[in-house]
Amino acid sequence: MPGLHPVMAAPEDKGALPVVIALNNWTSQRVLSHVIGSVIEKQGIDIRYQEVSVADQWGALSQNIIDLQLEVWQETMSEEFASFVNRGLILDLGPHQAQGREEWWYPDYVEKLCPGLPGWQALRDCFPLFSHQDSQGKGVLYAGPWDRYIGPRIRALKLNFIIKRFDNDHAIWRMLRGAMKQQRPIVIYNWTPNWTDSRLSGKFIDFPPFHRDCHTEESWGRNPGMLMDCGAPAAGWIKKVASRRLKQFYPCLYQALGGVNFTTEMISDASALVVVDKLSEHEAANRWRTLYARQWQTWFDLACFKEKQGL
Repeated sequence: MPGLHPVMAAPEDKGALPVVIALNNWTSQRVLSHVIGSVIEKQGIDIRYQEVSVADQWGALSQNIIDLQLEVWQETMSEEFASFVNRGLILDLGPHQAQGREEWWYPDYVEKLCPGLPGWQALRDCFPLFSHQDSQGKGVLYAGPWDRYIGPRIRALKLNFIIKRFDNDHAIWRMLRGAMKQQRPIVIYNWTPNWTDSRLSGKFIDFPPFHRDCHTEESWGRNPGMLMDCGAPAAGWIKKVASRRLKQFYPCLYQALGGVNFTTEMISDASALVVVDKLSEHEAANRWRTLYARQWQTWFDLACFKEKQGL
């Protein structure tokens, strides 16, 4: 993996071994990584952060190049997650209380322009509303680099759309703000928990309900010749994962991280503090840590930390 290098240290020299936390390219994951990283540092453990793509993080975790990823989402990461966990290459730290949904989303005012929303069939008739001067008359869905099912779903459900991808979520929000200012029709790939839950009024598209056979059985669903003719899980899990090295060298920390439990509100606020309130990631992390001090303190209130055992 270009740019990613393992940090080596002898097991007995734990003070020389930093915990490396993944930084992905959406806001809540980055803010909450800085939150937990700062809490870990208070235990006397060196923290480093590593920019890494969703695609590259699995190999990096399995090779002990990074040690912790705090937001693994079912819709976009479940296959790689299961593959690496089942082979014993990475460790499942358990789910958060928050459940996730990743799906097409539009501001509420679009419903007046496209009758039938949020039903997905409305997109078959209204797609010209979402076209762009460079889309050759097709509707445009604005998305990030994380998903893998959008294209197959467009083809399976015969939607006249193309995908415009951005490198991170900030570019999506800029596009969304511009459209909302002009009350222009727009549909984006969005998710919950996210800042839009509390700061905007909008809805997810209701595609045919998710079923696991939709991903594996062509005979299932509306299009018997293709996979992916369904929507995303409406209540998918969000988990944490760790490297094997982290459990080996820092068993008390590993135990504490298993108790880290983000709620929907916690994840939404982490994003909103940056996207809406315009704080930097570090400022947002400090503010979040104050807002939720009681919760995170209970996660790390372990006897092994108090007694400094294993550290």
